[in-house]
Amino acid sequence: MFQLSKKLLEDCEIYLSKKIRQKEDLSEIVEAYSIINDTKSFEKFCFTGKYVNGLIRVAAGAVNNPEVTNLEQIKKDISENLEKINSELTRVSNYLSAGTRERIENKYLKLTPESFQNLKLLVEDLDDVKKYLNHLKRNN
Repeated sequence: MFQLSKKLLEDCEIYLSKKIRQKEDLSEIVEAYSIINDTKSFEKFCFTGKYVNGLIRVAAGAVNNPEVTNLEQIKKDISENLEKINSELTRVSNYLSAGTRERIENKYLKLTPESFQNLKLLVEDLDDVKKYLNHLKRNN
């Protein structure tokens, strides 16, 4: 098993040999999960991020790939799973300070192109964290 701590993200960066781009915010999110002692929900959150990131890659490549015939379903899945990410962000941010909660809401949950781009970066980071969590499971 793993510990919900900032060290988790540092170890993830070492394992993947790359930086987590939204590390400060993701550290706060990890802290919230730690406060409520909910590693299972954190793993699910990371899985959903990994899934959304994969769907976004497929959708982006669909223009050049005639084998992708279900683009509307992919878009629907992206939308539904981004809503799951947003709901979970809202839920866990309630365990953070008011200032941090407000920053997370403004940065990721507003319906603006900028917040969507930030959310996309967070989803990519969650994908990376999920890869690291899978590595930890395989080695335990």
